[in-house]
Amino acid sequence: MKESQALEGVCKKIIFHNPDNGYTVFVLQTDDSGDQTCVGSSPNVKVGQTLQVSGTLEDNKYGSQVQCETITPILPKSKVGIMRYLSSGIIPGIGEGFAKKLVAFAGTALFKMLDKNPTELYAIKGIGKKRLDLLIKNWQDYRNAHEVMMFLQKFNIGPKRAMKIYQHYQEKTLHVLQTNPYQIYQDITGIGFPTADQIATESGIDAHATIRIIAGIQFVLEKSMQSGHCYLPISQVETQLQKVLQLTELPTISSICQEPVFHLTEEGYLYLKPAHTAERQIETSLQILHQSRSIWDNHSLEQYLTWLNQLSNITLSASQQQAIIQAIQSKVGIITGGPGVGKTTITKAILHLAQQAKLETVLCAPTGRAAKKMASCTQYPAKTIHRLLKMDPSDRKFLHNKSNPLKADLVIIDEASMIDIYLANHLLQAIDPLSNVIIIGDIDQLPSVGPGAFLKDLIQLYPAQTAALTEIFRQAKDSHIIQNAHLVNAGKMLIPNEQDKLSDFYFIAESDPQKIIEKIKFLVKNRIPSRFSLNPLTDVQILSPMHKGLLGTQSLNDTLQTLLNPTKSTHELKFKVGDKVIQTRNNYDKDAFNGDVGFVTSINTEHNELTVDYGEQLTPYLFSELDQLQLAYAISIHKSQGSEYPAVIIPIAMQHYTLLERNLLYTAITRGKQLVILIGEMKAIAMAIRNQSSKKRYTNIQSLV
Repeated sequence: MKESQALEGVCKKIIFHNPDNGYTVFVLQTDDSGDQTCVGSSPNVKVGQTLQVSGTLEDNKYGSQVQCETITPILPKSKVGIMRYLSSGIIPGIGEGFAKKLVAFAGTALFKMLDKNPTELYAIKGIGKKRLDLLIKNWQDYRNAHEVMMFLQKFNIGPKRAMKIYQHYQEKTLHVLQTNPYQIYQDITGIGFPTADQIATESGIDAHATIRIIAGIQFVLEKSMQSGHCYLPISQVETQLQKVLQLTELPTISSICQEPVFHLTEEGYLYLKPAHTAERQIETSLQILHQSRSIWDNHSLEQYLTWLNQLSNITLSASQQQAIIQAIQSKVGIITGGPGVGKTTITKAILHLAQQAKLETVLCAPTGRAAKKMASCTQYPAKTIHRLLKMDPSDRKFLHNKSNPLKADLVIIDEASMIDIYLANHLLQAIDPLSNVIIIGDIDQLPSVGPGAFLKDLIQLYPAQTAALTEIFRQAKDSHIIQNAHLVNAGKMLIPNEQDKLSDFYFIAESDPQKIIEKIKFLVKNRIPSRFSLNPLTDVQILSPMHKGLLGTQSLNDTLQTLLNPTKSTHELKFKVGDKVIQTRNNYDKDAFNGDVGFVTSINTEHNELTVDYGEQLTPYLFSELDQLQLAYAISIHKSQGSEYPAVIIPIAMQHYTLLERNLLYTAITRGKQLVILIGEMKAIAMAIRNQSSKKRYTNIQSLV
């Protein structure tokens, strides 16, 4: 039975509050009907507040609750109410004693006095001006922030994002929101164009306003960069902009594109300014590198060949020797090829030559796991590119740059297919022109998540400096993982399982998503640990093509968290001690980067802090920062790039059809070192193998040697 309710009372107790969306369960103390449990969303309900609520009274398993449609904080009108309100701590710096003095002086006119004539409070005896000034400031901040939050609540902007907006603009926030809400989209991460556009419509901003056109163009270009493009032809911008803004006619946008945020080339390519700058600086860095003498010229080719022949623990084929010679004869050498073709062997041989020639060498890769893999395979220190360049916390710029280059004769960069134009630009600028560079990667893997096609562009730019390895070596030929990876890459079907024979590659046919999940649970918890002696937490990684759906990472993570970390939580967080988690964006202050995987070691509810062990460091997170983390029992195939795991399980079904492409499946298979299990529909696998329709990225690196 549902019954409409309209109540007014004081928040007596908060039972639960989600800071992300404002969802709150609280007890409302009313004069007429006593205590009433209420449920709803509000930006900043606090104990001691007077509230007006409206909604429906429902009986459920939690008892009688008002499901609130509106929750409106109001200022109390009685002296007792004002005393209780101020003593609750809702305004920083006011305790019970201070509240008594304020109410004794101003009575029920206190709030009006704080709003209109706060300096009248200076007449209160026994309270210094400094303390009263702080009270006035805190009151104004509270009122401003509350007004902003109530304004933004109707646009489904939760309290956390609302506070982020308020902290950026302070007392100017409402003015910005009402005169140019597109500013929040341009200034604040996490606020999208559709939200800003909705606020603009509500504020009466004309649909043809220049500020809207500029923000719309920026949105179109940013969306294209999420697909890897560095620019769009202006004709495509116009087509997409018309759909985004839903206008039948557009103004001539070429003049608008002269705004500082854009760069329009003579060819009609429209960039966001940072992307254009990055491409041009990459070109300049490459040109400067090629203008200086090679460090390999310090010795003759015969000397290097002699040193190669002295290698006792490495056997090199003719194609590998040729790749090494090509690399050391190039100022920027490029080595590409799939699994099992000897890229690691070549790297170790080049390191041997560098040591013999007494060259200072640094190794780096885009992600922490890729760097660890590189170090493990070569027995030589390797760092992530971010850690190699070092971030200066004072200005959030890299310490190593054009003015302060890396002290290295030779820089070897692995997993280069993952590097976008921004990171490539920072790295190349930090390389001394006198240094040599060797770039290694697999051109057939998924391209970088960020804009650009750095490795592909370099291969097209410098074909004579590129060694493309194709020969699969004997040991690799025995691996069904490597055989199937190359078959997929060639557009051919997989080698079928051999009955009752232990292998490193399996396909399990199943079309029912729920049964796929049950089989994944059995494999992770029972089969793989017992048959292959692998730890389900540290050695087994689930890789899914997508985030949503029954077989997406979000659903799988919930299932696997319950399976592998069943301890009951003592708090409302989605994370528990022992959980496997992944950092989802670069955080230079924490020295934690997108793709870093670790384990939750402690959760301190008193200090609102959670700690993650990344292997090399313990990293603390405030609860307000936990949007940077996700569970990592299952991760997307894109997130797995540059990593290698003892065992991977890949659910692949027709529900993934929008993402099924050859390079996605190829990348997933090549993540497994000892064991790969594909589980799902052969129809979906066949679709992925056939689909090589990855769109060409719009890039324009055209440096000349």
